[in-house]
Amino acid sequence: MLALGLAGVYGWRHRQANQPSEAAPTAAPAATPASPKARVPRPKPSNAASTSVPLAEESKPAAGTPSGNEAANGAQPAAAPAFGSASFNSNPDRASLSIDGHSDPRWLTPYAASKLSVGAHTVVISKAGYTSKTLTVHVTEGKAALVSATLWPVVATLAVSSNPAGAVILIDGKNSGKVTPAQIAVPAGNHKVALELAGYLPTESEIPVKAGDTYNYAPVLSRTEAHKGVLGKIFGRDEGDKVQVQIRTEPKGADVLLDGEKMAKQSPLRTPVQPGTHKLTIQKSGFQAIEKTITVKKGEPMEINERLQRQP
Repeated sequence: MLALGLAGVYGWRHRQANQPSEAAPTAAPAATPASPKARVPRPKPSNAASTSVPLAEESKPAAGTPSGNEAANGAQPAAAPAFGSASFNSNPDRASLSIDGHSDPRWLTPYAASKLSVGAHTVVISKAGYTSKTLTVHVTEGKAALVSATLWPVVATLAVSSNPAGAVILIDGKNSGKVTPAQIAVPAGNHKVALELAGYLPTESEIPVKAGDTYNYAPVLSRTEAHKGVLGKIFGRDEGDKVQVQIRTEPKGADVLLDGEKMAKQSPLRTPVQPGTHKLTIQKSGFQAIEKTITVKKGEPMEINERLQRQP
């Protein structure tokens, strides 16, 4: 019995030693410090430039002030456009200007453009009757660019002479101020060329010319009725002395003149001529004139065949 009692006391004490005390409850384990990445303190708004992006809840900056991003990146407001200037000259002057496709009737050389944006500009300088010039002009801030251009005439040349010389030259009905022989520059196209000389019949021809070409015009002038006493020399007063002269040309339709007198018909033609020495002229627009001396013999009919050469 004594042994059973001792065993009971020992078991009770053992259980009491292994149970927690109600007066001193077990303390909760200490909290572990949070990792730095777990929470970021919310920054307070500031007027100083910051590299942080403004929060969505923060008020937007007033209009005209840099935004949070601009302030963070150090951005500045857009600078005012930069300008330079340019002076334009041409030979001849009073040529029209076109700058980057824009033009104005007042833009005539010499012209100074005082406010051109910095950079490259395409400039076209042109004048009626002359070649145009296209240039690229580089404008630098605060500096003046100098632009010069020489324009070349887009014309043809009329080389006008006459037999006899000294005839007044009219171009398209206007006095050119020159007399034969002379060279006159005209725009490309068709032009009426007329010659006038006292004592001679006026002559006129329409001549097509191309830019850069030279056209030779050299008619033989015919005397007026008051000066045709020379006909007695050509045809003679004795009908029995005349000799038949036949004139053919290739191409046909050329004017024929004997001693400066124009025949009534164009080639081919046949006409009676007094025996003797005579000056023969054959001419046709667009072809080189032929001038030669012929000798007509009594009783010997004469044939003349000529091939005309085109003007170069």
